[in-house]
Amino acid sequence: MTALSWSRRLRWAGLLITWSAITVVGLVLLAKGVQRTGYFEPTGEALERARVGDLLIFAGSVTTFAAACWAWWMRTPIWVCVLVATPAVLIGGFTLLYGGSVFLELSLLVILPVGLGGLISGLTLARPLRSRSGF
Repeated sequence: MTALSWSRRLRWAGLLITWSAITVVGLVLLAKGVQRTGYFEPTGEALERARVGDLLIFAGSVTTFAAACWAWWMRTPIWVCVLVATPAVLIGGFTLLYGGSVFLELSLLVILPVGLGGLISGLTLARPLRSRSGF
C-alpha cells in the first residue's frame, strides 16, 4: 500500500464517521424534540417546553435532511438517501400539521427505526469517492 492510498482511506473513513455522527445527532434532536412537545395540561411551562421541542424538531429535520443529501453525495443508493430523509420529512411535516398531538410520539416509534436503517445501510453501501486525477 502506498501512502496515497492510506491517506485516501483515512479521509474516506473520516467522511463516513462524520456523516454517521451528523445522522445520529439529527435523529437524537428529533427524538428529544418530540419528547418535549408532549404535554397534558397547557400551562406556561408546558407551552414553553413545547416551543423548545418544536425548535429541536426543526433543527433535527434540517440536520437529518442535510445528512441525506450528504449520503447522496457519497454515492449511496437513492433508497438509502430516502431512508435517511424520511424522519426529517415526516416528523417535521407532522409537527407542522398536527402540532401538539400524540400522533408525533406514535409516528416516532415507526420512523426512528427507518432512520437507523438508513444509517446502517449508508455505512455499509457507501462507495469511496474517486479523485479527479484518477489515482
